[in-house]
Amino acid sequence: AGVRETLKAKVQPAVTVILVTYNSAEVVRSAIASVNSHPAVRRILVVDNASADGTAEAAAEFPSVRILRNPQNM
Repeated sequence: AGVRETLKAKVQPAVTVILVTYNSAEVVRSAIASVNSHPAVRRILVVDNASADGTAEAAAEFPSVRILRNPQNM
């Protein structure tokens, strides 16, 4: 294999996933687990739009996830 093919095989994309949520506690855990299992995912950001059902707390169960809490549903 040439240099280009060797470099291409070693370089993997780095993906940041942004999940925008509103009262999604029932599904946010499985969504995070699903995207977190992909090797290209480097960061997960959950944007919680003032959920009242524990969505942000459910997302916080994953230490690597960053959570942005909006004061109202945007």
